[in-house]
Amino acid sequence: MKFKRMKRVLASILVFGMLASVVSTPVSANILNYKDYLTQNSSSESVLQDVMLDSKNVINITGNTKVVAGYDGEDDNIIVIPEGEVVNLKVNVKTAGNYQMLFRYYSGIGNGNSMECSVRIDGEIPYLEADNIVLPQYWRDETGEEKELDAGGNQIRPAQVLVKQWVQELAYDSAGKDSNPLEFYLSQGTHTLSIALGSGELHLHSIVLAGGAAPKTYDQVKQEYEAKGYQSVGENSEITIEAEDAYLKSDRSMQPLADKTSSSVNPYSATKTLYNTIGGSQWKMAGQWIEWKFSAKESGLYKLGFHFRQALKVSDISIREIYLDGQIPFEEAKNIKFGYDASWQFLYFSDDSGNPYSFYLDEGEHILRLKVTRGEMVDTLSTASECLTQLNSIYRRIVVITGNSPDQYRDYQLEELIPEVFEDMKSVKKTLETLSLEVSGGKESSQSTVSMNRLIIQLESMIDNDNKVVTLLSSFQENISSFGTWINTRSEQPLILDRIYFSPLDNEEKAGEAGFFGLLSHYIKQFFSSFVTDYSVVGVKETTVDKDDAITVWVANGRDQSLILKRMVDDSFTAKTGIPVNVQLVTAAALLPSIVAGTGPDVYIGVAQGDPVNLALRDAVHDVSSFEDFEEVKTRFSEEAIVPFTLDDKVYAIPNTMAFTMLFVRTDIMEELNIQLEQLDTWEEILEEVLPELQVNSLSFGCPVSMNTYLTMLYQKGGEIYKDGGRQSNLGSAVAIETMEDYTKLYTQYGLPLSYDFPNRFRSGEMPIGVADYLTYNQLTVFAPELKGMWTMLPVPGTMMEDGTIDFSTPLSVTGTIILNQSKKKDAAWEFVKWWSSAETQQEYGYNLESIVGAAARYNSATIEAVNQTQWTASMRKQLNKQMEWLRAFPEVPGGYLTTRYYDFAFRDIVYSGDRIRETLLDATTNINNEIAHKRKEYHLD
Repeated sequence: MKFKRMKRVLASILVFGMLASVVSTPVSANILNYKDYLTQNSSSESVLQDVMLDSKNVINITGNTKVVAGYDGEDDNIIVIPEGEVVNLKVNVKTAGNYQMLFRYYSGIGNGNSMECSVRIDGEIPYLEADNIVLPQYWRDETGEEKELDAGGNQIRPAQVLVKQWVQELAYDSAGKDSNPLEFYLSQGTHTLSIALGSGELHLHSIVLAGGAAPKTYDQVKQEYEAKGYQSVGENSEITIEAEDAYLKSDRSMQPLADKTSSSVNPYSATKTLYNTIGGSQWKMAGQWIEWKFSAKESGLYKLGFHFRQALKVSDISIREIYLDGQIPFEEAKNIKFGYDASWQFLYFSDDSGNPYSFYLDEGEHILRLKVTRGEMVDTLSTASECLTQLNSIYRRIVVITGNSPDQYRDYQLEELIPEVFEDMKSVKKTLETLSLEVSGGKESSQSTVSMNRLIIQLESMIDNDNKVVTLLSSFQENISSFGTWINTRSEQPLILDRIYFSPLDNEEKAGEAGFFGLLSHYIKQFFSSFVTDYSVVGVKETTVDKDDAITVWVANGRDQSLILKRMVDDSFTAKTGIPVNVQLVTAAALLPSIVAGTGPDVYIGVAQGDPVNLALRDAVHDVSSFEDFEEVKTRFSEEAIVPFTLDDKVYAIPNTMAFTMLFVRTDIMEELNIQLEQLDTWEEILEEVLPELQVNSLSFGCPVSMNTYLTMLYQKGGEIYKDGGRQSNLGSAVAIETMEDYTKLYTQYGLPLSYDFPNRFRSGEMPIGVADYLTYNQLTVFAPELKGMWTMLPVPGTMMEDGTIDFSTPLSVTGTIILNQSKKKDAAWEFVKWWSSAETQQEYGYNLESIVGAAARYNSATIEAVNQTQWTASMRKQLNKQMEWLRAFPEVPGGYLTTRYYDFAFRDIVYSGDRIRETLLDATTNINNEIAHKRKEYHLD
């Protein structure tokens, strides 16, 4: 063990010496946040001259970074920075001060993922927020001369197209904690500015460093209008913008929406699906923006109106920032508020007295941008996030003394042992009291401050009497979690827009909702249409209806997923192959009855892992390995992903999705505990070195109680779950018994929890290390945004082999796509399956799914190339690929359903009842073998 640690130290020194660069420099927990950075680096000097940086400022070229000739209308040379690479630029600063950073780059590179980069000055990261700056790609709807309709008269959602053009964006805090552009203090003299790319590929024309000038106030702008004699336009010059017809947007997720809640929207239909609005829950994160291009017939003053619905943020407001032709017209335009109401509303952007603001427009084309911002709430939410961090720290430091389940009758003398914690309690309580008054508008109680007020009361009780800490500890942790949820909810700014108006100043306000009779008529029409609408047929065009050669594809996912698939089928598969496809949305339980009745589909997408082999035993599924090009298609996946669908050398499904486990790590807590990430490589190191350190601090390691965890350890020891080609269970083997002994010790000897809520404990820091499905990444990204940059994913703990290498094997779970034997169009069905499983199709489907449903719906494709095209950072992708090299499958065999069942019985008997491991597993093996033999005999397999 000592020799291995010494090798690691020497290797680390060597790697650091060879690869030390901006990309590999870790972000320390001691780095200032942006708020503190500005406090320490405020400058009273005005920046008088912009600093332009381009290819001529490049100090050196390393790795795959390169300088190439300009293109697409740009004559200057371009700096191309691939993912994981860095470019260093020389900066000569004549005037010391705070500079904003304007990037000019090319949108339309690669697969459409936003570029995420890190900025360092003279080799150091200036503040935490500078480590993750997002440069968006630009998107638009793919629209023709007319909006496309399906056979039922429903509009087909337009595809999102990546815009290829030179664009420019200021650097902002990607988490939205500050609504203003980020500033970087530069002293007079020469500096090195380093741009390290974490994801995507950046084609950079230039960076302009400039002083940020605050917009004028409306009063100042109004005085200028009056001095120039500007007047309101005439009554016939009103401009109406259909919000769904956006010109550009910063995210592919902001697609048009179909609203059927009211007859006040335009265009309107009570029975047909028409995409008549935009926004909603996909337009709520700080920094997202939508642009509209419009034309003014007359020069003059207009007021700005919105027909909108804000029903997602209950009893609260959503905020937008206005840009007109690339500029914020005046200070007040940074904070336009849309209040809550379940119905549609109309709003003219006005001051507190209700007087609409005026906007001057020249005759001709203009661009309006609405950007999500936290507005006046930004400081409040930033302070609340700091309080959340402090509260979690207070909780963890208490738990170090009391443990997670303290003895309520014991006096821990906490005030004497950890007096600094009680001082922190007083400080955070005072801050929470101030926040509560700010949020409630000075009221003593408010629905929006419930979680804060509970924490204030609890903190006061614990400060007054340290014995109360023990009794309140559990609810204290729950209220901290509720407070974190409140921060997330308040940070989101959802808004749906129907229409935008630039109206003459004397126009009357328009109606928001349709009125009683309008709504009554609307609901009556919807009621009667429900009897004649076929909801199972998804997006069928006229050209594919009633054709005998069409194949039927069943999907058991949501309607959004089905609509995405149908649009892709029509635009790509049918257009290229000429094979029409009817996509139908069904329930998962519909497959088996349809097979029995002979009414099943040609293709079924999303069948569970164990079903293809079980259906094949009943001659219900076609052997896809019989197709000539199967071997070529097979290379798209991990070899192990095919194993669960294989029986007697025949393959009965093509992998659709896959899931496997990774190790989730709170890097900030590891740094606090002085635990190196290399110590998390093996079970031995975790149990002998890391776990004791965690438990001393009353923290825990999450290891799920599941057969997959057992199989992880079994595979790493070289064991198998079956032997003799799947004819017998291998649970009674020596290696399986040894593995069960090691596995159950995790809970009986090392004290790991048998059940826990991993996302919540990971968020609070109680469980800073844990094994979980890699899609937990999606949940944490949405559920705990305040942890951004404070955690990572690594391969599961491995087992050291005799040759010094580490085995990181872990099981994978898959779903599949099957072709039914009853299909009369198997060749056409196979063409569809090949298209569906291709990297480009899976990649596009995943993008569209994430766009419509959100980041929590990141698609776990089984196609390896598609996984790598997902928007992971370079470091995350590296870890995922490392784990995917060690994936192992759980074979499906006749009667194999008893394996999981008897394994579970055995685990419970050993852990809960203390039964002997060897005898318990031998009994389980006998029962499993009997069932396998019975099933093989029943299906004449021997």
